[in-house]
Amino acid sequence: KAQQNRAKQIMRRQMEYLSRLVDDLLDITRINRNKIVLIKESFDLNAAATAIADDMKALFSGKEVKLLSDIGPEPIYIHADPVRVKQAIGNLLHNALKFSNSEGDVTLSVRTDNNCVFITVEDTGIGIEPAFLSTIFEPFTQMDKSIDRRNGGLGLGLYIVKGIAELHGGSVSAHSAGPGKGSVFTLRLPLHD
Repeated sequence: KAQQNRAKQIMRRQMEYLSRLVDDLLDITRINRNKIVLIKESFDLNAAATAIADDMKALFSGKEVKLLSDIGPEPIYIHADPVRVKQAIGNLLHNALKFSNSEGDVTLSVRTDNNCVFITVEDTGIGIEPAFLSTIFEPFTQMDKSIDRRNGGLGLGLYIVKGIAELHGGSVSAHSAGPGKGSVFTLRLPLHD
């Protein structure tokens, strides 16, 4: 019985993983062919970011990584596609979790400045080699070159974030002081069309 339950859990995880890979591949195709149609509306970005962080807390605690939030209580309304913006934030958080060691911290913050909103995901993880920063948003780019590829994925998540940002007239950037020094990803979106 215990062995059956374990097998079912493994199968469920593998199905979720495959489903996510297929979704990512479809999104890459849509981005490359300019086929993503944004369904923009006004929504509270702070509420959306808080909901995503709440939804992901179990994943983070399962890896013993602390997910911290630096999101103000006042709403920040933006005119954007809420599904795609949530997807971008989720991808940045998944990326930070993948490259964080247990006992590490990941902080999600939202700030406004000069008619733009800045969504930042900062981690205390493995960091990024300076030479790698220039290619990190290209498709199929992977930092984990080990044979077992513990961190999984096809290297599409950050490319999708970049595509979503650009479709909204925004951008995404990455910074790291180097290996072992964590990383900071900042998604910039206009507050208004």
